This record gives sequence, C-alpha cells and structure tokens, in this order.
Amino acid sequence: MTVDFSKIDRLVSDFESGLSVDTLLTELNDDKELGWELGYELFDFDFYFVVHESSVFVTDDDIEDYFETSYLLQLRDDQILEFVNSQIESCIEGGDAPAVNFCEIGSSCISAIGEVRGQAGIEFVDIDITKTRSDRFKKLLDQGCLFLPNEHFVIDENLLIEKYQKFIRNRLNQGTK
Repeated sequence: MTVDFSKIDRLVSDFESGLSVDTLLTELNDDKELGWELGYELFDFDFYFVVHESSVFVTDDDIEDYFETSYLLQLRDDQILEFVNSQIESCIEGGDAPAVNFCEIGSSCISAIGEVRGQAGIEFVDIDITKTRSDRFKKLLDQGCLFLPNEHFVIDENLLIEKYQKFIRNRLNQGTK
C-alpha cells in the first residue's frame, strides 16, 4: 500500500498558514490503516524513546517489590537524577518503550509515536505537528512522558526531583505503595 500524502500535505499547508489543524489531526489519528503505513513511508529512523512516568516511578505496582524503602527515601537530589535516568534506560532496554518519530516537511515537524505490536511491526499513533522537535518534546512531557536528554530537549532537573517526590517519597511516606 502506498500512503496518500494529500492529507499530510494539507496538514503542513494549513499549519504553516496558521489555520487550525485539530480536525485534520483527529482524522489522521483515527485512520488506523494510516497508522500502520505512515511511518514506513514518512519516518526514516529518526526517533527517540519515551517512557511514561508511571513506568519510571512504578506507580502501577508495589515499588517495595523492586527497591528497598530506606534506599528510596534517602536519595539525594543528584542520586535521584541518576535513579530516574537509570529507570528510563531500564524501560528502554526492556524493549517496551515507544519512540517518538520525526519528519520535517517545509518549516514544520511531523511526529508520531511508534509502538511495537509484536510481529505485526510498528504502529504509528498520536500523529502531531509542531514548529520544532522541542515543541513536541514539551507536549510529551506535559502528557507524562519522560526521556533521556537529547539535542532537542533536556528535562529540567528540578521537575524530575519533584516527580520523584510526588510518585515515590510521598507514596512511601503515606504508606500507600
């Protein structure tokens, strides 16, 4: 199958003209067949892994099954940053981390999240358009995604420490694991 790029061309044209692209993005994201084919035609191995904060901070499980409480509660700020980066790397190495894929067309940046679907390959979801890659990384961060520092975006260290406080220290201190 060859992807019909007319909607992508219209997306870029409307976006660069300052028109609203919300409806068109919804159409593109609702087209499941496009989600399977788009990436193979549009994206060229230009991606960065992203991991949801729930995986990094083990919010869906008892964190004490993975780490000693005393260890988690005594980490200094610099150690917290090492812990968070290590957790992100661990999720990536585990093979379950999706990746944000990029393609620049005109003066716009089209991106999508590539999610591995076993032997079926990669499905591309959450298609978006921004002016820069940095803008897309900001959106992902606002959606609860974390990622390793890269040339386009570095997460503020204080934000990572705040997330650690919220998702680990506060949870352990309240006794709700």
